[in-house]
Amino acid sequence: MSTAPCVPTNVTAVRNCQQSSVMLSWAASQGARNYTATALSNSGHRVDCISNNTTCNMVGLRCSQNYSVGVTAVGDSCSSLSSQAVTVLAAPCSPVRVTGSLECLSNAVSLTWDVSPNSLSYNVLAIGRAGDRVNCNNTAPSCQLSGLLCGQNYNFTVSASDTSCQSPNSTPFILPTAPCTPTNVQNRLDCGTNNLTVSWDPNPDPLNYNVGVRSADGIVQTCTSLYTSCSVTSLTCGQDYAFTVTATNNYCRSPPSVTRTIRTVPCVPQLVQGNVDCASNTLLVSWISIRVARTYAARILGSNGYSNSCTTADLSCSFSQLQCSQQYNISVLALDSQCNSTSSPAISVSTAPCPPVIVNSTLNCTTNVASLSWVTGNAVVDVVVNASSSQGHQTWCRSTNGTCDLVDLRCGQNYTVRASVAGASCGSAASPASYILTAPCAPQNVTRNLDCMTNSVWVTWGRATGAQTYVVTALGTRGDNATCSTSNTTCTVPSLRCSALYTFYVTGSNLQCRSPASSTFNIQTAPCQPTAISADLSCANSTAYVTWAPVAAAVQYQACAQSTDNNPLCCQTTNTFCTVVGLQCGSTYNFSVQASNQVCRSSFSQPYSKGAVPCPPSELWTRLYPMQNGMQVLRVSWSVIVCCEVEYLAETSSSQQGNEDTSSVMRSYWTNGRVFEFPLSCNSRYTVTVQSRNLAGTSTPSTAVNGTTAPCPPLGITYSIKNGSAMLSWKASVLATEYAVYELKGAALLLVCNTVQLQCNVTGANRSAIEMTAINAAGQSNPSTNIQDITQYRIRRGLKGTNSFYEDETDVSIPVLKIGNVTSNSLYAEWNSVEGATSYSLVVRQQSSKQHSVELSVYGFNSTVTDLKPATRYCISVYAKKSISTSPYSTPICVKTGVQI
Repeated sequence: MSTAPCVPTNVTAVRNCQQSSVMLSWAASQGARNYTATALSNSGHRVDCISNNTTCNMVGLRCSQNYSVGVTAVGDSCSSLSSQAVTVLAAPCSPVRVTGSLECLSNAVSLTWDVSPNSLSYNVLAIGRAGDRVNCNNTAPSCQLSGLLCGQNYNFTVSASDTSCQSPNSTPFILPTAPCTPTNVQNRLDCGTNNLTVSWDPNPDPLNYNVGVRSADGIVQTCTSLYTSCSVTSLTCGQDYAFTVTATNNYCRSPPSVTRTIRTVPCVPQLVQGNVDCASNTLLVSWISIRVARTYAARILGSNGYSNSCTTADLSCSFSQLQCSQQYNISVLALDSQCNSTSSPAISVSTAPCPPVIVNSTLNCTTNVASLSWVTGNAVVDVVVNASSSQGHQTWCRSTNGTCDLVDLRCGQNYTVRASVAGASCGSAASPASYILTAPCAPQNVTRNLDCMTNSVWVTWGRATGAQTYVVTALGTRGDNATCSTSNTTCTVPSLRCSALYTFYVTGSNLQCRSPASSTFNIQTAPCQPTAISADLSCANSTAYVTWAPVAAAVQYQACAQSTDNNPLCCQTTNTFCTVVGLQCGSTYNFSVQASNQVCRSSFSQPYSKGAVPCPPSELWTRLYPMQNGMQVLRVSWSVIVCCEVEYLAETSSSQQGNEDTSSVMRSYWTNGRVFEFPLSCNSRYTVTVQSRNLAGTSTPSTAVNGTTAPCPPLGITYSIKNGSAMLSWKASVLATEYAVYELKGAALLLVCNTVQLQCNVTGANRSAIEMTAINAAGQSNPSTNIQDITQYRIRRGLKGTNSFYEDETDVSIPVLKIGNVTSNSLYAEWNSVEGATSYSLVVRQQSSKQHSVELSVYGFNSTVTDLKPATRYCISVYAKKSISTSPYSTPICVKTGVQI
C-alpha cells in the first residue's frame, strides 16, 4: 500500500501584470502524480490550476484583490496536505469613470476618475490628433495636463500602478482643446469704395470666425464668417482702424490674432488757395483737411505746358523759381501708403514779371573789381545790381545799358550778386544769384623758426581772409627755390640747402585768385657739414693738427677728437685748421669738425679715425760681438717710449759686400723688451731701425743706424819663397782696412806683421803655424790658415808640360755639411774647409714646393739662413767653388723648422 505524497515546498509566485495572471512554481514532491494549486481571495473568489509538473500559470484572477495560494500533491490513491500558503496581489484594476474639463485660455485639462483599490499611483496619457503626447503622474485620482496644443482632439487614458504592476489603460476620454489663434491675417482696402476685406489661414475644426474693427474714436464694426475671409463696409475716410480675428468652437474662443492697423482712403483737401511772392516768383499753395492725411501732393500746370508737384506732410507747399509771366492751375490730393484721395477742384494764379539774367561776371584779381552784364526780356531797362558778402558788406551798381562794375569789393569775401527790374508796379524778383569770390587778403603776422639740425624752416602766419590754401616760397640766391603748400596756417619748408641765404614770403589762394605776397624775410641756413677732414698726430707732444675744407657762411669751427674711454678734446677757431692738445698715447680717436654761423651749428662731419700711435725710439744703440764662424752678432738696444702697452720691432737689412745676392732683411718679433740681437755675416753693411706700436697703431721707423761688420778672412792666401825670402800674399778682403799675420808658438800667438798691403814678409816664420786675419773698426775676421804653398806649384808648373800626372789638378773635393740649431724661421749650417776652394754656395730648397731654390754665396765655412717659414721642411746642400771649377753638391740634409709661438 502506497503512502500519500509529500507536501510541496518552496512555493513561489510571479505576477504577469498585463495578463492579470500568476506563474506558480514549487519543488517536486515524492509520490506525486500531479499537482493542484488553489488561489482564494478575501472576497471568496477561487481559482484552481492543475499541472503535471512543478509550474502552473494561474489565470482569471480578479484585479486589485489579495489571494492566498497553496499547492497540493496528488498521488495514486490520496493527496498531500496543502503547502504553506503564499499571498499574491493581483494586478491593479484600470481606472473608471474618467471625466475632465478644459481651461480655454491656457489649454489645460483637469481629469478625475474613481479610485482603483490597492493602487499607489496613476499615470495619465494624452495623445493628440497630430501624435503629440503629454503625460501626468499623481498618487491621487486626479491630474492636470498643461502644454496641450490648440485646435486638437485629445484621447485621454488613465492607468493605475502598485509597487510593481501597472493596470491596462482606462477607456479613452476624448476632449477638444481651444481653437488656435488665426494666423497670416491679411487685409485689402478698396480705394474706390473704402471697403476693408480681411483674410486669414484656415484653423483646424472651428465653427466660425469673427472680425472686429475699431476706429480711433472707439466705434466698433464686426463681421462673422464660416470661411477664411470677411468684408467690413461703410468705413470713414482718413480714419485709422485696428482689427483682429478670433475663431470659436463649441467650448472656447481662441485668443485674438495679432492686431493690425489700416488707414482708410484720405479725405479730399478743401479750400485750396495759391499766393505768389512777386520778388521771388515763389508760389505758396495752402489747404485744409477734415482729417489730416499722411502726405499731400500739390500739382501745378503752367500755360506754357510746364508742370510740377510737391509732396509734404504739412497743409501748405511752395513752388520756387517759377517762370515769370505765366498762369498756373493748382490742384491738391491727399496721399496714403495704400490709397490716394481724388484731386481737389482746380484754381488759377499768375506769376510776376521776369527778372534780368546775369550772363557774365568777371573779377580782376589784382584790383578786386567785378564787371557784370545781363539780359532781360521786359521793356523795362533800368536794372539795379546788389552785392552782399558773407561778412555783411554790401555794395551796388545801377545801369540802363546792360553792364555795370562793382568797384567797392573787399578782399577775401564771397559776394552774392542779384539783379532786379526797377520801376514796375510789382517789380521783378531778383535774378538768380551770381557769386563772386574776391582775391584773398595778404597773410599777416608771419613768423618763422629754423631747425638747425634739418635745415627746415617752420613758418606760421595769421589766417588770411578768403584764403583756402597757402604757399610758402623760399627763393635761394643760387636759384635753388623751395615751396610748401598747406590749408593750415603753418607749413614747414624741408631740407633746404646748407650754407645758403633764402628770401621767404607767403601767399594765400582760393579757387580763382592768389593774394598779394606777405612781407618778406631772409633766413641763412645752417652751415654745411665740413668735409675733407684730416689729422696729423704728433706723438712727441700728444697733439693733433686737424684740417678741413672751408664751409660757406661759416664764421667759426670746432674740431673734436673722441676716444672710446675719455671725454672729447676740442679746439675752436675761425680758420680751417686747429690743434687739439692732450691726446693720450695709445688711444684711437675719431676726429670730426662742426661749423657755426653764430645762429646755427652744422652737424659734425663724418669721423676721420686715427690712432695716437707711439713715437719710434729716439735713440738706438748697436754693439757687435767678436766674429765667430764667419758670423758676428749685432746687439741692438733703444730708448724707452712712455706710452701704454708698447711693443717694439727691430729690423736690420744687410748685404754682404762683394756678393749682392746675399741681401737680407731680418726682423725681431714684437716684444716689450728693448734689446734684440741679429746674426750678421762678415763683410756686411747693415741698417737698423726700430718701430713701436700699441692698440692705436704702429709708429714710423726710427732714425736708421748704419754700420758694417768685421771683414771675412782673406782668400787666396799663398806662401812662396823667392831669393831666400818667404812672402805671404792674399786677395783683398772687402771692408778690411788692415791685415795681421800671426805665428802660433805653443800657446802664444805672435804678431808677425800688421799691414794695409796685400802681402807680408814672413821669413823666419814656421809655414805651418801661420794664420792671418782681416781687420776694420768693427773687429777682425776669423783667422785663416788656408795657405797655399805655391813654391812647389811653380816647380810642378814647370814640369806640367812634360808630365801628364798634373792634368787632374783642377778636381775639387765635396764639402761635408752639418746642420746646427733650427728655429721657427732660421737654421745654422757649417761645413769643412775644402783645399783650394775660394768660396762656397749654400743651396736651400723648400721640400714639396715648386719655387726655385735659394742659393747663398758664403766666404767662410758656416752661415745662418733666416726668413724661413715656420713648421716647414727644407733640404740643404753645399758645394765648393774654385777659380774655374766647382765640386759636386753635398748629400742634402732635410730638416723641419719649429712652430712659431
